[in-house]
Amino acid sequence: MMKTRTYVALMLAVILVLSVGLTGLYVHSQEPATDSTEDLLVVTSFYPIYIATINVVGDTEGVTVKNMSEPQTGCLHDYQMTTEDMRLVSTADVFVVNGGGIESFIEDVVEQYKNLYLITATSNLELISEDDEEEHEHESEKSTTEEDATEESTTEESISEEDATVENTTEESTSGESATEASTTEESTSDSEEHEHDHGEVNAHAWMSVSYYRQMVSTIAAELSKADPAHADEYEKNAAAYDEKLAELYEEEQELATQLNGQDIVIFHEAYAYLAQDLGLDVAYVLDLDEEREVSAGEVSETLDAINEHEVKYIFAEKTYGEKMGTTMEQDSDVTAIYLNPLTRSLEDETDAQSYEESDYYLIAMRQNFELIRENL
Repeated sequence: MMKTRTYVALMLAVILVLSVGLTGLYVHSQEPATDSTEDLLVVTSFYPIYIATINVVGDTEGVTVKNMSEPQTGCLHDYQMTTEDMRLVSTADVFVVNGGGIESFIEDVVEQYKNLYLITATSNLELISEDDEEEHEHESEKSTTEEDATEESTTEESISEEDATVENTTEESTSGESATEASTTEESTSDSEEHEHDHGEVNAHAWMSVSYYRQMVSTIAAELSKADPAHADEYEKNAAAYDEKLAELYEEEQELATQLNGQDIVIFHEAYAYLAQDLGLDVAYVLDLDEEREVSAGEVSETLDAINEHEVKYIFAEKTYGEKMGTTMEQDSDVTAIYLNPLTRSLEDETDAQSYEESDYYLIAMRQNFELIRENL
């Protein structure tokens, strides 16, 4: 009997020790890691924002910058966050985004991570309205319609009065019917052919303007200083040093603008509307080809009409998606297609990538764009 009691007591003691031990292990497993709690993790949405942010952060001790999307992702049109993306953002203290609707997922992120400090780089900018771009797209078509109407009017005036009375009555009836049908057809075609990666009501590719990009860098620095006051002086100092380099780049851009002399151009990527704005160019027509899609016969015709009507000499396009259409335009008109870098991806050529610091990517890539334009003047 004594042995039994001793055995039971021993077993209870073992159970108690195991319970305490296992409870301690469980509690420890639920606690966040403390070895990096002093570090600030800044996550950026995609490459242009990443480049701006690493220039602001620089070598600031205790601050790490990570880019959410892969360097070759490009612009975040209809981007769907992966599980890995969500995991990274969940560990971030600060999330720096472009804004303007490019990051369509941002509302879900803000809702899920309420303590995440969000910085929108374009928050202080007046972005280009997409309504203005749509006007450019239809301007040539409208002009062509007016010219046709003028020609018809001239022909009708030359007809004898007797025939004109009959024919004018018929033509007015037919013209009214055709205009309604044409309008209906155009609206239907426009709806069906509309590019579906809409960011919203604005063109959000502001980083393609050097002047706007400078303001974006300034906004990132100011907001990071609020999120992390301990390093505010470093952020402001780094941003000022980077802005000196950007100011030199802007001067080069303005010299190029003088050479271009405010002429009309056509663009095959809406990002280039900002470059055109900086260069003092008037965008006569926008055909947004920043992803794989078929170009309709109507779009080809409208583009040629715009080129001919405005005596356009140059098209700004991205080679990946715009080369085929650019070649067609060069064959059918006197225009020259210039294939520029929209600065959304890191360099694919590893040799080139090793030739300069990643933080200088924007400066290098934009200067390459300027040189490509100069070569075709």
